[in-house]
Amino acid sequence: MLIQLSMLVLLVAVSALPAHAHRDTWVGELAEAERLLLRGNYAESEAAFARLGDELPIRASLGLSRCHWEQGKQDLATSVLDAQIRRSDQSPDLHAQRAWVALQRGHWSICRRQLGLALETDPKHLQASWVRAELYRATGDLRQARLAYQQLAERFDREQKSLQSPQQLLWYGKALAQHARFNQDKQRFRQLTTRLYPRILTSEPNFWPAHLEIGLLLLEKFNASDAEAAFNDALRINPLAADIHAGLASLALRAFDLDRARRHINRALATNPNQLDALLCRADMRLASLRPAETIDTLKVAHKLNPNHAPTLGRLSAAYSLLDESAQEASSVDIDRVLETAATASNQGEYHASSALAFEHARRYPLAGESFREAIALAPALIGPRGHLGMIEMRLGHETAARNLLQASFERDPYNVRVKNQLEVLDLLDSYATLESEHFIFRFDGERDRTLARHMARHAERCYEELAATFRYELPEKALVEIFHNARGISAREWFGARMVGLPNIHTIAACGGNVIAMVSPTAERRQLNWADILRHEIVHLINIQQTDYAVPHWLTEGCAVWQENRPRRRQWNQLLAERVSRGDVFDLETINLGFLRPRSAEEWQLAYCQAELYIDLIAEKKGSDGIRRLLEAHRDNLPTELAIATSLDITMEELEQAYTNRLVEIVAQIVRDANIAPTDLADLTEHWKQNPTDWPTGGKLALARLRRGDYPGAGRLARQVLESAPDEPSARYVKAKLLVRIGEDETAAAELQQVAKSDSPHAESLKLLGAIYLRQNKLVEANRCYHDGAKLQPGNLQWTKAMAVVAMRQQNSDELNRLLKRIASAEPDNLVVRKKLLQLSTAAGDPVQIRLWADEVLHLEPGSSSANQAWQEYQSESHLND
Repeated sequence: MLIQLSMLVLLVAVSALPAHAHRDTWVGELAEAERLLLRGNYAESEAAFARLGDELPIRASLGLSRCHWEQGKQDLATSVLDAQIRRSDQSPDLHAQRAWVALQRGHWSICRRQLGLALETDPKHLQASWVRAELYRATGDLRQARLAYQQLAERFDREQKSLQSPQQLLWYGKALAQHARFNQDKQRFRQLTTRLYPRILTSEPNFWPAHLEIGLLLLEKFNASDAEAAFNDALRINPLAADIHAGLASLALRAFDLDRARRHINRALATNPNQLDALLCRADMRLASLRPAETIDTLKVAHKLNPNHAPTLGRLSAAYSLLDESAQEASSVDIDRVLETAATASNQGEYHASSALAFEHARRYPLAGESFREAIALAPALIGPRGHLGMIEMRLGHETAARNLLQASFERDPYNVRVKNQLEVLDLLDSYATLESEHFIFRFDGERDRTLARHMARHAERCYEELAATFRYELPEKALVEIFHNARGISAREWFGARMVGLPNIHTIAACGGNVIAMVSPTAERRQLNWADILRHEIVHLINIQQTDYAVPHWLTEGCAVWQENRPRRRQWNQLLAERVSRGDVFDLETINLGFLRPRSAEEWQLAYCQAELYIDLIAEKKGSDGIRRLLEAHRDNLPTELAIATSLDITMEELEQAYTNRLVEIVAQIVRDANIAPTDLADLTEHWKQNPTDWPTGGKLALARLRRGDYPGAGRLARQVLESAPDEPSARYVKAKLLVRIGEDETAAAELQQVAKSDSPHAESLKLLGAIYLRQNKLVEANRCYHDGAKLQPGNLQWTKAMAVVAMRQQNSDELNRLLKRIASAEPDNLVVRKKLLQLSTAAGDPVQIRLWADEVLHLEPGSSSANQAWQEYQSESHLND
């Protein structure tokens, strides 16, 4: 739960004001000062409260202190209260507020003393009673905390009809929420969000803390959309409130929207540099980016604000443990101090729960599980750890243990959306069939995916044997592979999302959580999926994650996984590289993880995958597979990327980055050659041609640009003009030939293009057009020669291979067609038509090895293919699977 600022008193009883002729004026001025404070007009509010210092000294001091606090001026907020207490030491309101300030700063003894003074004067003082309950909880005296919240809940039930003050209702609301957590009171949560807080807002629409509390409760239950709506309602009233921005940052962090989280953190800290929850969100964000040293820097600032704050101490101890050994030695004094404070802290449950959440942010799930178990053992009344631990056990594939924890969590808190979704996933899995192989346990829809599961199991074992040898790592136990289909009115993608993160909105179709792979069934998808490549990709993650004890950086395992797909680089990635490298907008090793964690677009996400593979390709080329294994081992030892590279690859990070930059330039140059990319900006070419009317290559390019824009007359005139002075200019000759083809003059066009084809620098588009003319004329040898020449000119352009395959098919040259189709199949893992043709050719040749190979490849894309299933069954090898 986020720590809240002191809540605002909007209405002051007239009877509490001094008898004075201008009493009504002061009441109005006090209300205006409070209104300004609610609206975030802090300077004006400060001035308004200051003007009331003589007439209403207590109320003015309380308001002024709140103004200072909300702007992060904690010492000033404290001194204002202390000064007024010296003048009005019998005011329970002053003592209660001073106790609240001490609570927020971790000054337990001051808090107790001020509570004693407040309750001595007014034993039923509401704010003091609430702060006392919070002090019990913060110091780990959960028995007394439970009793104090119970007493406040019973008191609310007696007094609720007579309550008018929004602030009093809010204190009761916060107490009722804690009472509900301690006592698993399911109805109280609904009472808060549907009755109590709406009641506050009905009486005082500007009281944004009520919106905030609704948002925090919904955030706690993982109801993201409604939580965001509540936070935004609060923000419309006070766009500067640091508490609201901290809540929105926490919400964004849950969704791994790190850009949005950063914006709200910065907004919160701009208003209140000492907003503790915003600092903790910043720490969590840095942990999610696997930057423990920077996390510690942030947490040190938070620790100074409240040295006894269990959530800060828990995160600090986790972050220190994620440092490498040398960094831990360098920080040993700080670590000892934190651990000593943590060991003596009475709130051990919350300390371990916060440590677990920090490990979870860093995706160190086994460590998170250990800390959650400690939290449950030390503070069984805490409502959150069981659900979190259940989610961790789900990621680790321990579903029996997960079910027990999730069920226990759901009984205490039935409004937690993630817990509820995970239990529904487990219920669905109970209805699934099971197939075991040597290293995997497959769970699947037995009616629709039984054949698919058998193929998957066989493919998984074949991949595992190869990958385990490549990475020199054996899984310690069988891994779960769960294949989700549409069921119970819910799509396969939603089931998959609920399985992996407890929520349906996940943007991918397969994921590895540690010792479990979950994926959407390809038979449930409308579009074609190569499930075999997807499964192989996830098995790499399975191995990398476990061999590094969950410490592998995102870029490294994604790069390894794409590298092991053994496919040529995707056409989409080539286009991205050509665009992004030219403008210097690419990732480096400092930023590439963000491309996976918080991509600004789907394009950027694809670029991260592409670049990660290129890093691995480069490392494999320079250091071999052993270099990649050593790099993985370095990360297992918690070494940061720079040090991991230096120790495992014997080069500096700067040297690797320079080699990588050079490689990108080489790759893009080849991509440009293969794609025959030429300037097509009509305006630039036109201007350059005007300035240089005898630059015939520019004239040819301008003619080509006009042709591509559909300006056929303009293109033809300019091409003729260029060819009069430069008869061999290739672009102009191509334009002339293309226009001849458009009017059916193939022979004349071919005569024009033959001269270009015979030149020392053949023109790729001319070769393609000439080959097409020959193909229409059934001059297959000549067409094939054009396509071969084009392939030499652009070796990475698959269109030449496809054109040669058409020629081979026309020539009925099965051997050549087989060779060409194999190249196309390797480059296009989702090309089903090519695979079916290869299966047909293999069947005609009677080659059992090739039949099995291409039957498998067809089944990878179309699991229900009757011809491929029949071929596979006829030629299958002895199976080692147990049905």
